[in-house]
Amino acid sequence: MKAEAVAPMTDWDGPNLWSGCQMLAFSGLDGPTQWANPYEAELLPDRLGLRFEHVGGLTLVLRLCTGRGLCEGLPGAAADAFAAWEDLRVGSGGLVARLTTAEPVAHFEAAIAFEAQDLLRAVVRYDGPAAPDAVPTLLVELSADGCRRVDAKGLILGEEQARLLFEPAADLRVVAPEQVAAAVRGQIGGSRQYVGQPKPQAALYSVGLRPGEAVQMALTLGHEQAAPSPLEAREVAALSAVSAAGGEAPPGISASLRRARAKAIDILRLNALAPEGNLKQHWMSSQRGRQRHYNTFHAPFLALGALTFEPALAVELLKAALGQQQANALVPEQAWPEGCSLVTGPPLLCWGFWHVHQATRAEGLLSESVSRLKDYVKFPLASRMLSRFGHARSQGAKFLTWGRGEGSNMDNSPRFDINEPFAAVDFTSYCVSEIDMISRIIEEVTPEHREAVHLGWMGEELGRETREYFWDAAAGFYYDRYPDDDRVDVRSVAGLVPLFAGVASDEQAAELVQRHLRDPAGFWTAAPLASLAADDPRYDQNMWRGAMFPAMNLLLFLGLRRYGFDDEAAELRDRTLEAVGGWYERTGTLWEFYDSGGQRSPADLARGRRRGALANHAWSAAAFLCLLHECPDGYA
Repeated sequence: MKAEAVAPMTDWDGPNLWSGCQMLAFSGLDGPTQWANPYEAELLPDRLGLRFEHVGGLTLVLRLCTGRGLCEGLPGAAADAFAAWEDLRVGSGGLVARLTTAEPVAHFEAAIAFEAQDLLRAVVRYDGPAAPDAVPTLLVELSADGCRRVDAKGLILGEEQARLLFEPAADLRVVAPEQVAAAVRGQIGGSRQYVGQPKPQAALYSVGLRPGEAVQMALTLGHEQAAPSPLEAREVAALSAVSAAGGEAPPGISASLRRARAKAIDILRLNALAPEGNLKQHWMSSQRGRQRHYNTFHAPFLALGALTFEPALAVELLKAALGQQQANALVPEQAWPEGCSLVTGPPLLCWGFWHVHQATRAEGLLSESVSRLKDYVKFPLASRMLSRFGHARSQGAKFLTWGRGEGSNMDNSPRFDINEPFAAVDFTSYCVSEIDMISRIIEEVTPEHREAVHLGWMGEELGRETREYFWDAAAGFYYDRYPDDDRVDVRSVAGLVPLFAGVASDEQAAELVQRHLRDPAGFWTAAPLASLAADDPRYDQNMWRGAMFPAMNLLLFLGLRRYGFDDEAAELRDRTLEAVGGWYERTGTLWEFYDSGGQRSPADLARGRRRGALANHAWSAAAFLCLLHECPDGYA
């Protein structure tokens, strides 16, 4: 598990926590990016530095040698640590850290920021007394896993090169790795061995610090990267790319939720990428490190999240998704600048277009998209029904199906433990909702068009059939159905999606809420809603086998309000915000999913065969913003 976040709480309403769970990167909202070159950096959990996992495991560490000791750990570390934080501000693309040393009492300030995708700049300042027997010194370590060569100019990493340049360079000394211990002893006037000696593939730079003056440096990344021009003198705080949260926070929320809101906005900025290749508008990955593609199911959540602070971005994100539509009308589940997948995901784009239009009234958003959105809605109805999988005689033939979990966005749910296609209550319910939304869009664009009436009737008919076929009256729950009509014996959050889509009757909705959603042995866990009923023997917090997903909570929040369960909706919203905000304060970030039992850190949960939910997750950040702002306004 990565260290939990540490830093003082201040009056600043932005992110101010440090942990090894946080990522920095150059945002595509600030300039050009290249999807194929991921130059994201993670903060080191216990030292003042960064690690670039995708650049040969490149690590940059800053250390301070005073006349009496070495400071290389962050406050709270076991040894050789700075005495305390003075201030910390962490944004999606940079940070400002101010720390103090113990003896002599001195102030150390570092500002680090991405100025381009492959250019990181930093300014370090020392304010304190110079010891009579030693000049305060900054040690800058640049190391990497498996690099071919190290020299005074930098590290050669396969086909890439990283170089650290200083301005001014007069006080710079390059220290050979075998000389590290002696160099440090010489700076601190002691005889003990240096702890944490750099790897053989490392360059160590020693820079004298004059109190009150700044040392500036630039780290260049990438193959054949031209050396940047010497840095211009500037105030340290001005260098930082810490972003101020946009828009207005909801009134009356706590300082903690204001900081979590700012972090959520930072995460959306972090995952934003510039137009490139097939993606003609700004777009957003779900998680820039491990889920680097554009997920069409996530896109409307991301757009609604962006709506709370940058409406123009919300419009672009939806256009980017629809821009991937293929000649056969498929909008792929995943896309990236040079390609896409060949399966569809749960359809929600019309829902996103409708609500972004309602909020922005962006010129041409609906009129220019309505034709493609109609084809988008029709595609799964023509290609993903159970009859298309060889089960034309099944009673479920007319309903939408998942096969082996592909495209479902619930890939490891127990629903898919048996490798057999089934009629899917969530997929079908999403289609019912999308038919309703496209009929609204058509009516908005062409009020007299009878197609809107026809589609509305078709949606009502599919909704009625869904309500009758998937409902288990004895259990009071919606279950998926195998081709022989036997139920898929899994009580998952998919069975609650009919609340969001308006499929359930009033009586069914009441039974779903009272018997299942509000049941602590069902979905109303310590951190609701569990993605799998808590009394299922397969409940273990491994993603869709019990963990809580904020985005699904947003849909069910809207579903509860739709049926008049306002108290339950408000409680679900508050408890979701409490869980996400609480783990933000402990880990410094927002996560893909959470322990619905409310105990374990997301970093400790299983994720398939790996460990750790994905940090800095845009899908969750967007859902958090929507719940905080109660956006969209309305149940559907």
